[in-house]
Amino acid sequence: MVLRRERTVEDYQQEVKEKDVRIQQLETELARMRAQGGGSGITGLIAARVMRLDDKGMMSKDISEFVSPSPDNALVHGRISSYRIDTPRKEDGEPVVRVAVAVQLKNPGTAPWMPGGAALVVKGQEGKELKPWPPEPILPKSDWRWVVVETELTEREARGTYTLELWDESGSRLVSLRRVTFP
Repeated sequence: MVLRRERTVEDYQQEVKEKDVRIQQLETELARMRAQGGGSGITGLIAARVMRLDDKGMMSKDISEFVSPSPDNALVHGRISSYRIDTPRKEDGEPVVRVAVAVQLKNPGTAPWMPGGAALVVKGQEGKELKPWPPEPILPKSDWRWVVVETELTEREARGTYTLELWDESGSRLVSLRRVTFP
């Protein structure tokens, strides 16, 4: 025998209203992306005016040997690369750059690790929360999986040294990588 709580009309109406709001958010985001060129990859970056068309372009750097992991990390890291794209934007007169960190991770545990959030932290300061990509679980004993985080920094900020903090959906299983730098 299956018992279930009957739902009211108001419950269904609230659910529909929440889904309508989410659909509107996604439609707005899609329209914005299409207006910015709608392409993907490098073409999309150029069309969205995220990447400058000059001799600098995108720079990358393998920082695997320089990064220092926390001994309490929930996952094992492999290769780590940092990226930087010069943008045409300025903030308070200072050039703005787009930076990303890509980390190869493996889950030695017994439970899936679902990316919940990330932050690039400078010593003694609270970092801006970032969304890790892809939003897919890293299964136990699976092959290496890449996780990428991206944000914008001023030119001066991009010359700093950061700690990359990644956490799962519960916020309790952490990955902390110190000495992250950008090209």
